[in-house]
Amino acid sequence: MGFFVEESDECMHWINLLINNKAADKKTAVKLKEKAGEILKICLTAVKTARSN
Repeated sequence: MGFFVEESDECMHWINLLINNKAADKKTAVKLKEKAGEILKICLTAVKTARSN
């Protein structure tokens, strides 16, 4: 599960770079960032749950 957290976090990083460098349509990139954030939250919750059991 930690792998998914790391990959989700890296995805957020790359999306931020796209936005900051105006290398992607901002509206689309913001939507991707929101989805990546949701995936990151799900993964973090799954890791916390797995560790507590």
